[in-house]
Amino acid sequence: MLLRLFIGIIYILAAYKFNNFKDWKNYYSTIEFWLIGNLIALFITYNYPLWELTSPGEKITFNELIFCLFVLPLSGLIYLANYPEREIYLKRVCYIIFWILYFSVLELILGFFGYFKYSHGWNIAWSIIFNSCMFPLMWVHYKHPPWAWGLATVIGVSIIIYFRIPVSAMK
Repeated sequence: MLLRLFIGIIYILAAYKFNNFKDWKNYYSTIEFWLIGNLIALFITYNYPLWELTSPGEKITFNELIFCLFVLPLSGLIYLANYPEREIYLKRVCYIIFWILYFSVLELILGFFGYFKYSHGWNIAWSIIFNSCMFPLMWVHYKHPPWAWGLATVIGVSIIIYFRIPVSAMK
Protein backbone atom coordinates (compact mmCIF):
# COMPACT_ATOMS: atom_id res chain seq x y z
CA MET A 1 0.00 0.00 0.00
CA LEU A 2 2.78 2.38 0.94
CA LEU A 3 4.62 1.74 -2.35
CA ARG A 4 1.52 2.62 -4.39
CA LEU A 5 0.99 5.81 -2.40
CA PHE A 6 4.66 6.69 -2.93
CA ILE A 7 4.35 6.11 -6.69
CA GLY A 8 1.24 8.32 -6.84
CA ILE A 9 3.03 11.12 -5.00
CA ILE A 10 6.13 10.80 -7.23
CA TYR A 11 4.00 11.14 -10.38
CA ILE A 12 2.13 14.14 -8.99
CA LEU A 13 5.43 15.85 -8.15
CA ALA A 14 6.90 14.98 -11.56
CA ALA A 15 3.82 16.36 -13.32
CA TYR A 16 4.07 19.52 -11.26
CA LYS A 17 7.77 19.94 -12.12
CA PHE A 18 7.63 19.05 -15.83
CA ASN A 19 4.28 20.44 -16.85
CA ASN A 20 2.20 23.54 -17.04
CA PHE A 21 -1.15 22.41 -15.63
CA LYS A 22 -3.03 25.31 -17.19
CA ASP A 23 -2.84 23.55 -20.59
CA TRP A 24 -4.13 20.16 -19.38
CA LYS A 25 -7.36 20.54 -21.38
CA ASN A 26 -5.34 20.41 -24.62
CA TYR A 27 -4.25 16.86 -23.80
CA TYR A 28 -7.36 15.56 -22.06
CA SER A 29 -8.83 13.59 -24.96
CA THR A 30 -5.49 11.91 -25.74
CA ILE A 31 -5.06 10.92 -22.11
CA GLU A 32 -8.60 9.51 -22.20
CA PHE A 33 -7.65 7.60 -25.37
CA TRP A 34 -4.73 6.03 -23.50
CA LEU A 35 -6.86 5.18 -20.46
CA ILE A 36 -9.64 3.71 -22.59
CA GLY A 37 -7.12 1.55 -24.45
CA ASN A 38 -5.69 0.32 -21.16
CA LEU A 39 -9.13 -0.42 -19.73
CA ILE A 40 -10.19 -2.28 -22.90
CA ALA A 41 -7.01 -4.38 -22.65
CA LEU A 42 -7.73 -5.15 -18.99
CA PHE A 43 -11.31 -6.07 -19.83
CA ILE A 44 -10.40 -8.32 -22.77
CA THR A 45 -7.57 -10.09 -20.92
CA TYR A 46 -9.29 -10.30 -17.54
CA ASN A 47 -9.18 -14.11 -17.44
CA TYR A 48 -6.16 -14.41 -19.77
CA PRO A 49 -3.71 -11.68 -18.72
CA LEU A 50 -0.62 -11.07 -20.78
CA TRP A 51 0.89 -8.97 -18.00
CA GLU A 52 -0.17 -7.96 -14.52
CA LEU A 53 0.81 -5.34 -12.00
CA THR A 54 1.19 -7.55 -8.96
CA SER A 55 1.73 -6.86 -5.33
CA PRO A 56 2.44 -9.67 -2.89
CA GLY A 57 -0.67 -10.23 -0.77
CA GLU A 58 -2.68 -7.44 -2.41
CA LYS A 59 -5.39 -7.22 -5.08
CA ILE A 60 -4.25 -6.60 -8.65
CA THR A 61 -7.34 -4.45 -9.29
CA PHE A 62 -6.14 -1.82 -6.82
CA ASN A 63 -2.73 -1.70 -8.54
CA GLU A 64 -4.40 -1.11 -11.90
CA LEU A 65 -6.60 1.57 -10.38
CA ILE A 66 -3.55 3.47 -9.10
CA PHE A 67 -1.92 3.00 -12.52
CA CYS A 68 -5.02 4.39 -14.28
CA LEU A 69 -5.55 7.27 -11.85
CA PHE A 70 -1.97 8.48 -11.50
CA VAL A 71 0.67 6.87 -13.70
CA LEU A 72 -1.08 6.95 -17.09
CA PRO A 73 -2.74 10.37 -16.94
CA LEU A 74 0.23 12.16 -15.38
CA SER A 75 2.74 10.41 -17.67
CA GLY A 76 0.55 11.31 -20.64
CA LEU A 77 0.36 14.91 -19.50
CA ILE A 78 4.14 15.17 -19.11
CA TYR A 79 4.76 13.37 -22.43
CA LEU A 80 2.37 15.50 -24.47
CA ALA A 81 3.12 18.83 -22.80
CA ASN A 82 6.86 18.47 -23.37
CA TYR A 83 6.79 16.89 -26.81
CA PRO A 84 9.32 18.84 -28.94
CA GLU A 85 6.86 19.55 -31.75
CA ARG A 86 8.80 22.43 -33.24
CA GLU A 87 12.19 20.75 -32.97
CA ILE A 88 14.08 18.85 -35.63
CA TYR A 89 12.93 15.34 -36.47
CA LEU A 90 15.85 13.67 -34.67
CA LYS A 91 15.02 15.40 -31.39
CA ARG A 92 11.41 14.18 -31.62
CA VAL A 93 12.56 10.62 -32.31
CA CYS A 94 14.95 10.77 -29.34
CA TYR A 95 12.14 12.09 -27.13
CA ILE A 96 9.89 9.17 -28.07
CA ILE A 97 12.75 6.69 -27.55
CA PHE A 98 13.33 8.17 -24.10
CA TRP A 99 9.71 7.44 -23.14
CA ILE A 100 9.82 3.93 -24.61
CA LEU A 101 12.96 3.21 -22.59
CA TYR A 102 11.54 4.85 -19.46
CA PHE A 103 8.40 2.70 -19.47
CA SER A 104 10.38 -0.43 -20.39
CA VAL A 105 13.02 0.05 -17.69
CA LEU A 106 10.32 0.86 -15.14
CA GLU A 107 8.62 -2.42 -16.07
CA LEU A 108 11.92 -4.31 -15.67
CA ILE A 109 12.47 -2.77 -12.23
CA LEU A 110 8.92 -3.59 -11.15
CA GLY A 111 9.38 -7.15 -12.42
CA PHE A 112 12.68 -7.52 -10.57
CA PHE A 113 10.97 -6.63 -7.29
CA GLY A 114 7.97 -8.88 -7.98
CA TYR A 115 5.48 -6.17 -8.91
CA PHE A 116 5.10 -7.11 -12.57
CA LYS A 117 4.32 -10.53 -14.02
CA TYR A 118 4.19 -11.82 -17.61
CA SER A 119 1.92 -14.60 -18.86
CA HIS A 120 0.84 -16.40 -22.04
CA GLY A 121 3.96 -15.63 -24.06
CA TRP A 122 4.22 -11.92 -23.30
CA ASN A 123 7.65 -10.70 -22.15
CA ILE A 124 9.75 -7.55 -21.94
CA ALA A 125 10.50 -7.70 -25.68
CA TRP A 126 6.77 -7.53 -26.43
CA SER A 127 6.42 -4.65 -23.98
CA ILE A 128 9.17 -2.74 -25.78
CA ILE A 129 7.45 -3.36 -29.11
CA PHE A 130 4.13 -2.29 -27.59
CA ASN A 131 5.66 0.86 -26.07
CA SER A 132 7.24 1.61 -29.45
CA CYS A 133 3.74 1.68 -30.92
CA MET A 134 2.00 3.34 -27.98
CA PHE A 135 4.01 6.55 -27.66
CA PRO A 136 3.91 7.52 -31.34
CA LEU A 137 0.23 6.52 -31.34
CA MET A 138 -0.49 8.99 -28.56
CA TRP A 139 1.00 11.77 -30.67
CA VAL A 140 -1.02 10.61 -33.67
CA HIS A 141 -4.14 10.78 -31.51
CA TYR A 142 -3.29 14.27 -30.34
CA LYS A 143 -3.04 15.44 -33.97
CA HIS A 144 -5.46 13.10 -35.81
CA PRO A 145 -7.76 11.15 -33.43
CA PRO A 146 -9.60 9.06 -36.08
CA TRP A 147 -6.31 7.72 -37.43
CA ALA A 148 -5.20 6.76 -33.93
CA TRP A 149 -8.43 4.88 -33.19
CA GLY A 150 -8.04 2.94 -36.43
CA LEU A 151 -4.40 2.10 -35.73
CA ALA A 152 -5.18 1.16 -32.12
CA THR A 153 -7.90 -1.20 -33.33
CA VAL A 154 -5.49 -2.89 -35.74
CA ILE A 155 -2.85 -3.24 -33.00
CA GLY A 156 -5.40 -4.57 -30.50
CA VAL A 157 -6.87 -7.13 -32.90
CA SER A 158 -3.35 -8.20 -33.88
CA ILE A 159 -2.47 -8.82 -30.22
CA ILE A 160 -5.68 -10.82 -29.70
CA ILE A 161 -4.92 -12.97 -32.74
CA TYR A 162 -1.18 -13.41 -32.15
CA PHE A 163 -1.52 -14.31 -28.47
CA ARG A 164 -4.66 -16.37 -29.14
CA ILE A 165 -6.70 -14.65 -26.47
CA PRO A 166 -9.83 -16.82 -26.33
CA VAL A 167 -13.22 -15.15 -26.53
CA SER A 168 -14.22 -17.29 -23.54
CA ALA A 169 -11.54 -15.47 -21.46
CA MET A 170 -13.06 -12.09 -22.18
CA LYS A 171 -15.18 -10.75 -19.36
